[in-house]
Amino acid sequence: MNAVVGGFAALVTVIAVGWVVGRTGAIGRHAAGAPSRASFYVATPALLLLTLADADPAVLMSAALAATAGSALGLAVLAGSHAGRDASSRRRLVTTPLRTPVVVGCGVGVLVAATGVELPPLVLEPVELTAALAVPAALLAVTVTSALPTAQNVFVYASSYDRGTPVARDVVLLTTVLSVPVLLVVALMIG
Repeated sequence: MNAVVGGFAALVTVIAVGWVVGRTGAIGRHAAGAPSRASFYVATPALLLLTLADADPAVLMSAALAATAGSALGLAVLAGSHAGRDASSRRRLVTTPLRTPVVVGCGVGVLVAATGVELPPLVLEPVELTAALAVPAALLAVTVTSALPTAQNVFVYASSYDRGTPVARDVVLLTTVLSVPVLLVVALMIG
């Protein structure tokens, strides 16, 4: 129960800081963009790299992964075949999924796991520090814009691609409000 209370306390603290920053305008009108981009382009890929680097390669190289990768590649090729006549625009469209920070982080993590390379502390420690920023930065970005966080990845992606940011913010707010009483009841039930 103490771990649950501690987790809620940490979230409430981040929420409070984000709310104050957002309401006072302390770091500017477009403040949510910076931590959101830091989470999307730097911290989340680092977190995925660390997570996958420690995974069992036999589990990672599964039939499900091959099917998913094949489907994504097929979809990219199909989309590229229907994109303009310019070969460079088709190539750019087809390779876009491979160039996203999340996919790059996953790819490097899988490569580390598959090769069994041990990352030296000089590399590992900065990556761990950067990865630790992923969730707090995303929470802060969401909180600055809506004053309550949940499903921060939705907001981070919407903000990064500048698509549906207000909707993502509002969904984050609504789901947070609705989830708190449910989580408290679950915490009480499991003791």
